[in-house]
Amino acid sequence: MKKFNFKAFFANHGEKLGFACGLLLVLAVVGTSEWLPFNKAPEEIIKKAKDAKDQIERNVWPEETKKGFVIRDFGQSIRELRGPLATSAYDYSTPLWQPLYRPQQLAKEPDYLAVVDLIAEAGDFVMAVAPKASESMPEESAAVASTKPAAAGDDNPFAPARAATTSPLGPGMAGAAAHGGPGAMPGGLSPAMPGEGAGAHGAASHGGSFGMPMPEGFGVGEYGGMSALAPGVKGRGERFISVRGVWPVYQQLSRYRQALNLQSVTDARALLELTNFVLERQTAVAASDPWSGEWQKIDIARATEILNECPDFDIDIFDPRLIDSTITMPLPKRLTGSWRDLATHPQIENFKLKGPELERELKFQERLMNEYNRLNAQAPKTVSRGGFNTVQQNFRKMSDSIYSNPESTRAFDSSMKTFMESDQSSAPGAKLNPADLKARMTAAERLFLFRYFDFDVRPGYAYRYRVKLELRNPNYQRQLDQVIDKSVAEGLTRETPWSTESTVAVVPETTNYFLRNVFRDPLHESVRFASRAIANLKIFQWDQTVGTMIADTIEVKSIGQFLGEKRKTFHLDVAKPSLLEEEVAFQTDDVYLDGLGDIRFSADDHKDLKIPADRKGMLGLVAEAVVLSELGELKAITPDTNSDREMDAQARVQNERAPFEKIKGKEATAPNPLDGGAFPGMMLQGGSGGTMMPGGAGTNKRGKAKPNPRKMAAGMMPGMMGP
Repeated sequence: MKKFNFKAFFANHGEKLGFACGLLLVLAVVGTSEWLPFNKAPEEIIKKAKDAKDQIERNVWPEETKKGFVIRDFGQSIRELRGPLATSAYDYSTPLWQPLYRPQQLAKEPDYLAVVDLIAEAGDFVMAVAPKASESMPEESAAVASTKPAAAGDDNPFAPARAATTSPLGPGMAGAAAHGGPGAMPGGLSPAMPGEGAGAHGAASHGGSFGMPMPEGFGVGEYGGMSALAPGVKGRGERFISVRGVWPVYQQLSRYRQALNLQSVTDARALLELTNFVLERQTAVAASDPWSGEWQKIDIARATEILNECPDFDIDIFDPRLIDSTITMPLPKRLTGSWRDLATHPQIENFKLKGPELERELKFQERLMNEYNRLNAQAPKTVSRGGFNTVQQNFRKMSDSIYSNPESTRAFDSSMKTFMESDQSSAPGAKLNPADLKARMTAAERLFLFRYFDFDVRPGYAYRYRVKLELRNPNYQRQLDQVIDKSVAEGLTRETPWSTESTVAVVPETTNYFLRNVFRDPLHESVRFASRAIANLKIFQWDQTVGTMIADTIEVKSIGQFLGEKRKTFHLDVAKPSLLEEEVAFQTDDVYLDGLGDIRFSADDHKDLKIPADRKGMLGLVAEAVVLSELGELKAITPDTNSDREMDAQARVQNERAPFEKIKGKEATAPNPLDGGAFPGMMLQGGSGGTMMPGGAGTNKRGKAKPNPRKMAAGMMPGMMGP
């Protein structure tokens, strides 16, 4: 055994041993296993395998599960490792140096904003009408009116001359009546749609405010609320609809700054220029939809004509920085009352100026206009401007022109300093000071007032309005490499969107009547004389020739008669002034059809009715009449129909004539200068307290009330003043 070679044995026979061991193991397993027959058919096995395969194919991974097994692009990671190192995560948030010129960003088209909160209200007023050039003045009047050429700071010689005394109504007086309150009809009656109510040819409640003091700011200093009338000035009634809204100018400047990539709102302000406006009107029609008619563009020629006829403008009582000479119509001169809410807007109520503030502002405007002409400052004319630029001064452009030139700025500041040192204003708060000047010249606008008086309206009609503004294109003629698209630089002007429709305004009817009595008695028709009236009515009519009310009782002589009559009645002309009995014509388009009055009977024949003895043989029936309106509507009226409206109409007539009762039946004589300019017997109501005053306030040292600096005299170019 010692010589037996195990290594050679296993090397030569190892695989045989391994095979033998494996075979023995298999035989052992087979021999020890328990063998059983398979009790299922082969088709069942195939079906089970197929079902399992189908189940696997139907199973789909949810999307959330798939996201956990996203295939990564390791190639990108390799490229990042082999490429340059990304330094963006390690950069400084603030550049270490600033370029001398910022990179020019391309300008875009700004968003344009519309006028908001458009309001329309109807009214009427007595307008001052300047004498025509062909009308000669009396010698004594001409002597009073003539003046030598005014020096800087004096009255504008191009404006209509003024007498050296105050007007019949006196500075600071409220006037005979505040015509045309919100929604007021002529005569203080508020409007109604045709056919609404019965018994009045028109409508409703009293809208005027009579004998009230003028708003704060009128009748102060040298700029009196009712300055003296120049010789030959007359009065005329005008009905109108006042359309007002506000334009958010500061928001528009912000849109400019963003679209044009400007540094500040101040830079944007230099590019903002209103050039015109488009106002459209819609008239209510008799249909299921009263506003189904077309919009019609309004021509401002009529409004411009009215403004040119006025010898002066009334003074606005709110901050003039809200006024733009293009879209804010000035206030025509009134002979009675004040514009009150018809001239302003609820959104700018907080910008009203008190008396001293208004006096200071008017003084500043006068000095600015003088210095503008003296310095020969000329604003660059970029585009022709429409609207009301031809009738009023543009103080904003004047100040911009002066302060855009350093030399003009120094000269103006020096001149204003000299003027402020010599200012002898007696009214507290009316004196100019450097702080006021700086604030006035540098304040940024927030809102502009859009205001228009539509005089081309008809009584009894209802209207509503919409407006859009026209502006100079702030990108006009820019280089093409400075704008995002060439269309941005094309076109001289741009338009804002239309405003929303205004409130509805109804123009008052001219005439209103109320039944007094009917004299027709069917039981005794045979004894009625043909010359006797069959009915009478109280009639109130607004006389457009002078702008005041006439009122009287008219008679109806026959069925089918138009309600109207020529009668001699009191007629107020506030321009003369006079309150005389004159023949006037009351006229309506309504027709009297029939009526029934009280019936006379014999109480002895009808004792069963137990009629009171104080009836004096009358049954006690209420009179009633039927009329046919101009619109073809039948209306039944009685003496009690719309009695409140009749009281309102009567109240306006009385309050309108109250200040003139002392001259009733005669014309006022020439004013006595010793009485402060008041006409003999005239009752003058003063400023805020409504007290008696002789007039004389509101004049300069020469006794002449100064004109409104805003009024541009005929023949003058914008920004010019007389020598």
